[in-house]
Amino acid sequence: MIVLFFISSCSQISNAPIDEKLQESVIPEVTEKVPAQTDITEPEPRASLVMLKYEAFSNISANETAAYFLRIIPERHLVKFQPEVIQQNYEFFAYGFLMAYMTDFETAITRPLCGIADCAHDTPECMAWIKSNHANISLFAAKDRLFWISNDYRGAVYIGLEPNVYYMEEEFPFIDVSDLDGANRSRLYTAGKNDRFYDSCLLYDGDNLYFCENLKVLGTHSRTLIAVDIETGNIKGSHFLQATEDDGSLIRVAGIYNNESLFVHNTYTRNGAAPYSVMAPVDSRVFSVDPSSGLRTDYLSYRYNPDDSRWLSGYIWTGSSFIEEDHENFEFIEIDINGTERVILTMPDDSEFMPQIWELYGSKLLLFYPSPADPYYLDIETGILSEYTLTRRGILGDLWPLQIVADVGTEYLVITGATQNFISGHPAEYYDTVSGWGGSRYTYGMISKEDFWNEVSAYREVILKI
Repeated sequence: MIVLFFISSCSQISNAPIDEKLQESVIPEVTEKVPAQTDITEPEPRASLVMLKYEAFSNISANETAAYFLRIIPERHLVKFQPEVIQQNYEFFAYGFLMAYMTDFETAITRPLCGIADCAHDTPECMAWIKSNHANISLFAAKDRLFWISNDYRGAVYIGLEPNVYYMEEEFPFIDVSDLDGANRSRLYTAGKNDRFYDSCLLYDGDNLYFCENLKVLGTHSRTLIAVDIETGNIKGSHFLQATEDDGSLIRVAGIYNNESLFVHNTYTRNGAAPYSVMAPVDSRVFSVDPSSGLRTDYLSYRYNPDDSRWLSGYIWTGSSFIEEDHENFEFIEIDINGTERVILTMPDDSEFMPQIWELYGSKLLLFYPSPADPYYLDIETGILSEYTLTRRGILGDLWPLQIVADVGTEYLVITGATQNFISGHPAEYYDTVSGWGGSRYTYGMISKEDFWNEVSAYREVILKI
């Protein structure tokens, strides 16, 4: 299918609301020269926004000094906590009870995120335990704070049989904030039962957290950008973004532009009756929102046309432009904020697959072609496509790229290997791992950026201390 969008000229909306009282005021005639007012000071610029991220493959989020992640609590720790209940309902606890870990980049040591001296990490008093029936929790690391986001609703439940019963209270989707060592954790925001957070939208300026919430009421989805003071928990702003009556609309944060949140909004329509309907593209728009005031600025707009393929779906934001996959013409296109396009690379005529964008590191665009097991990278400045040969073993012994999970100054934190610990007949041996869901265990290493891009396998192992 060929898709086209016509680019409309960008129009910046910057008019502030007008006070009606000012319109009614009578400005007196000036009869003498008014001296310059040198004591008037400009308002302080708003603090710089940063976009908090986590690496989706490994669920790791990192700042400049450490990486943070959640894993299933090791069975040898879990069995000491109400062992009779655990034995009867092991799988529930294995998936519902999590432990927070951190990897210190300087020492390359991974340990539970617990600051209690001499803690054995085997009781709920351990700071690293997630004493919750929420399995869908992610950590987002800022320079000075750690944010815990749960995107699940869980009803109250009793686990086990009398007299060995464990009660888990009803919990709503929430956002917590803590120190980087996990201490002083407190509830920052609680969402409704049917509401969810957009993990891709988490912005921070040192004082406020900005996030997108999807509010679902009677089948209608409303997306709102919310600002919360991290010290008081007070909501400082709630800015409506978009509403739809079905799932035919997708709005995501692409990144930051002019210290504002940059959004890509794609809309679709259903062709045919459910459940066999097909979602066809309608339009694609790019706009930014000042998270403090809610003021919106529109940039790009594409409208569906079957004669061309421009469509912002497979893209990545560089900070000043989009890199887009053009699947119809087998090209990588750079599109700046004003709509000016530049062809970075046209794939050879005999190409069977179009590479897919994974992540951007400096000028190197990491691609999968045609699968994650077949990595390439594209230099977006020179247009040179190169195969990446530095690999690690997967769970089944197959080869995967030495995958980057965190950018650490002059080094990368990478996945260096993976194993599966399943032994039939004993769930403890299946889940007894500090890293991975369903028995997968990853190993990590630190490698210099120079060695990584020169494909020199010279990394230092990350040590697990649990």
